[in-house]
Amino acid sequence: FSFKKLLLDIFLFFDAIRLMRRNQYDVIHAVEESALMMLPLRWFFKFKLVCDIDSSMTTQLVDNYTFLKSLEPLIQRVEDLPARRADAVVPMCDSLAERVKLFRTEGVFVLQDIDLNSVEPGKRDTEQVDENVRDHFGDPALPLFMYIGNLERYQGIDLLIESFAKAVGEGARANLIVIGGVEKDIHQYTQKCEVLGVSDVVKLVGKRPVKAIDAYMQQADCLVSPRLEGVNTPMKVFTYLASGVPVLATELDTHTQVMNHDMGILVAPELEVFANAIGDIARAPEEFTKRADKAKRVMDEQYSYPSFCRKVESIYRYLECLS
Repeated sequence: FSFKKLLLDIFLFFDAIRLMRRNQYDVIHAVEESALMMLPLRWFFKFKLVCDIDSSMTTQLVDNYTFLKSLEPLIQRVEDLPARRADAVVPMCDSLAERVKLFRTEGVFVLQDIDLNSVEPGKRDTEQVDENVRDHFGDPALPLFMYIGNLERYQGIDLLIESFAKAVGEGARANLIVIGGVEKDIHQYTQKCEVLGVSDVVKLVGKRPVKAIDAYMQQADCLVSPRLEGVNTPMKVFTYLASGVPVLATELDTHTQVMNHDMGILVAPELEVFANAIGDIARAPEEFTKRADKAKRVMDEQYSYPSFCRKVESIYRYLECLS
């Protein structure tokens, strides 16, 4: 929840009204809370509504604000309203779809994210980088683990750093680079690394351009997603799996909806278990390349740009049949 986002939603609502008065729309494809805002407007402007669900807002609110726990059923009912009333519902993963299918089965289309680099042929927008991230370390030849993303608590950064420190303390020889985050969080976790005595092998380097992420991933021996909360699959996981680099992730719905043990290294979100996995990969990263190859094949076949387009077309063909 963000007051800034709430303020922007108010502007979005009135801007939508302005546009609808000027133009006649057949369909409004509304994402998350904007679908709730569109419900009253559909009666005035007579459009079909697509409710696009990217995450469980109820879960996020209750996880972050525990005092709302008693209100969870009410919050969930409000969040479910657009999905109940919309002409089509588009959850972005199976877990979110299961929630919707508790009260409707018609017009529900699971539309997973795809690899950020899986765009229309000839239009791939990536860039190479001059930076060699291994140069941040005293021994650049060691196996390199890489995390990319924000540093919010639910991402499991504490689990990652503590597990890495434990693995190193038990003899694992490896480096960890963390890409992303705001200055406050970078400072906090840099201090944590100093306290744990791993600041020489764990580096937090801040944000890098999205277009260059693929180039950075190719420098790693293992990509890490230690996420602890949520049911939706982060978009970066699709990009991770399509990279051809082994992926270590927590064995939770947020990951297992897309990947399995044939495609990556899935372990319980527990300190000792995660540390043991880091140690195993550090000792022989080449042993996990077959899983990375399988993940890349699955991404190319099932989560490609053409596949995404076909799914979107099926949603709009369904809406056309409702006319």
